[in-house]
Amino acid sequence: MKPIFVLIALFAGTFNAVEAGTNTALRKGLGTPFWSVAVISLVTLMISIFAALVAGERIPTWAAAATTPWWGWLGGLLGFGFVAAMVFTADSLGAALFIALTVSASTIGSVLLDQFGMLGFSQHGAGPGRILGAAMLVGGVALVARFQAVRGGIFREPARPALCGASDITLVGFRHVIARTEI
Repeated sequence: MKPIFVLIALFAGTFNAVEAGTNTALRKGLGTPFWSVAVISLVTLMISIFAALVAGERIPTWAAAATTPWWGWLGGLLGFGFVAAMVFTADSLGAALFIALTVSASTIGSVLLDQFGMLGFSQHGAGPGRILGAAMLVGGVALVARFQAVRGGIFREPARPALCGASDITLVGFRHVIARTEI
């Protein structure tokens, strides 16, 4: 593993959290979620074209496009879905919970993609360590949801009925999130 790739991924993760705030501000400013997603996509397109020109990349040929697997073209659709979800939910969920949910879901999906070598990824077995790591992220989401800051102070628990067991922490935490979410 090259340290520069780890550093780039860490920066990208930080940018992802900041992006949730900037995209939400754009939605509030424009007053419309889908036009906000369109503006975000247009800016992404312009910066991508500029970066390709600066890097001296050639425009791909039709032959190269024809050899791309069908699922290789779904990135734009998936990107739209992610940005739309961010624009619709990040403000209600809060940055920490939105990112915790998306990172956990991405990790679980990534472990599955690696396990089966899907979408062109090299196969990397799930194994107990990876499964435990993904489960710990889910536990982290439950904690972030359960102890989300409320008015009056950080780490104050919302008023909830007594818990019966450890699994109820997750359920109560997510019920709290769902009850607070306004789309």
